[in-house]
Amino acid sequence: MINLVGALRGVKAGSEAAVTAGEIETYGRHLKARPTVNPTTAKRYLDCLHCYEVWLLGRPISKDSATDFISFLREKKLSWPTVRCYYHALKPFLDELGIEFHLKFKKTRHLPRYHSSEQIKSILEIARHRKDKWGKLSERDSLIILTLAYTGLRRGELLSLRLSNINFQTKTIRVTGKGDKERVIPIATDLYEPLLKFTKGMTTSERVFPLGPNRLDVIVRKYAQAAGINDMTPHSFRHYFVTQVIMNANDPSAIKIAQQLAGHADISTTAIYLDIIPEHLNQAVNNLPKLTGGK
Repeated sequence: MINLVGALRGVKAGSEAAVTAGEIETYGRHLKARPTVNPTTAKRYLDCLHCYEVWLLGRPISKDSATDFISFLREKKLSWPTVRCYYHALKPFLDELGIEFHLKFKKTRHLPRYHSSEQIKSILEIARHRKDKWGKLSERDSLIILTLAYTGLRRGELLSLRLSNINFQTKTIRVTGKGDKERVIPIATDLYEPLLKFTKGMTTSERVFPLGPNRLDVIVRKYAQAAGINDMTPHSFRHYFVTQVIMNANDPSAIKIAQQLAGHADISTTAIYLDIIPEHLNQAVNNLPKLTGGK
């Protein structure tokens, strides 16, 4: 949002635009009250809407003004993820006002970074054997890493995970993801006992990991850097999870399985991971017809 705030610096909203503030604040209260919406996401979306309000300068809230606003963002050369964030903030807000708003973007395709099981193990070992004055947090931190690696949860999904979402009898975790879509993830054998032990004594309404998003980022980055890995974020574990499911499902429908577990709306999102799996790529090349007569 920083780039856009700079672009709008000095701009004063007209009196007509002030009317939109009430509509945005009302919508904001409804958004924050929804249990399926992560508080961080709600705040980010409201920040986007307030920038839209300032930009309006008295223009009415409409499909046309929203389209022009998105064009303005693109002219300012904001990154694709940032523009998309503004769009996803605007769309449900306009929907609530009865204004249909839909744009298609030509998305730049970026491959997710690949991290091996050995790298994840090294991060986990460092977390498990923490010996400083905060060593008592090693159980929590190692469980965070295990949970991310074995479930592929998004950052917000992990932080909003409550004991009520976990069924130790059926060994499943019920997750509400983007668009309020629910999915069920089996609890991996290596995750079951640590998760059961850690949550013992918790009430069903308690969050398993009562942290803020920034704190989670710091935890992951600290252990990863200690392991010599400088490009690791909580979302990296999601990439790891999807690639491992595809590699180890041993099923023709591995991509479909990975899509279901990750909660991808479009299977093409899941299919991208085929392009970063070394074993998959090596096998594809090595199976090409021989042209030289060699074995």
